[in-house]
Amino acid sequence: MLKGIGIEVRFEKEGISTFDSGSDLLFSTMAAVAQEESRSISENVKWAYKRKAEQGIRHLGSNRILGYDEIDGKLMPNESASTVHLIFEKYAAGDAISQIIMALASIGAHTLRGHDSFSYGQIMAILKNNTYTGDRTLQKTPHTNYLTKKPDLQEPYQSKTIQNDHTAIIERPLWDAVQERLESEEQKRAVGIRTRSGTNAFYGRVICSVCGLPFRRVTYKERNGSLRRFWKCTGRIKGICSNRTIAEEDITRALTEQDMISVSAFAG
Repeated sequence: MLKGIGIEVRFEKEGISTFDSGSDLLFSTMAAVAQEESRSISENVKWAYKRKAEQGIRHLGSNRILGYDEIDGKLMPNESASTVHLIFEKYAAGDAISQIIMALASIGAHTLRGHDSFSYGQIMAILKNNTYTGDRTLQKTPHTNYLTKKPDLQEPYQSKTIQNDHTAIIERPLWDAVQERLESEEQKRAVGIRTRSGTNAFYGRVICSVCGLPFRRVTYKERNGSLRRFWKCTGRIKGICSNRTIAEEDITRALTEQDMISVSAFAG
């Protein structure tokens, strides 16, 4: 691009210029050699990882984990282990991720990098990491592509789990309870149910009796400029259900008039 607007680039070490005749061929050759060298290094690194995994060896390096220190190749719980345990306990008890984040902030807990606020993604990664049970899974993700620097989804790889590799932070019953809730939440999301902590209490609870999908909250603007809240079937939004839209005040009124009511039957 620089050459196209008349700007020369000189490479002092190689003693060449982009204005030299034949420089394009030379640059292409050098790039090809560099790419092949990068590929060779990548293959050697992957070969080393594979051999170490077969021997049950994998050092954390810069990829540390909250709650553990690596001492002489062995994971040992540190002072952050209590933070990890609190995250699992609160999630198993039914707390929302936002509630867990606020609870951690209230006690001054810090992330792995020393930040005083956890993110949703960090909490979820902790809840899904089986390392806290004392097991250790080697090669969890595909190898990095040496060109794109991203996981190579096309290249096969084999994970290996070592049972009781180190001292556990999370007991098995607590781990199982958390994984059960995570799976339940994932199943709800798969059918469109998304509970939202801190917002309307009807999210994920108003279910269509026709197609079985959850209702979503929508807002309509009246002619006088006022806003009204309604609940519409997700299936109707997608064009696969004919169930009617319900005004939010109708649902609220029905719930206050009776001690118990089947909202799905009411919606039908």
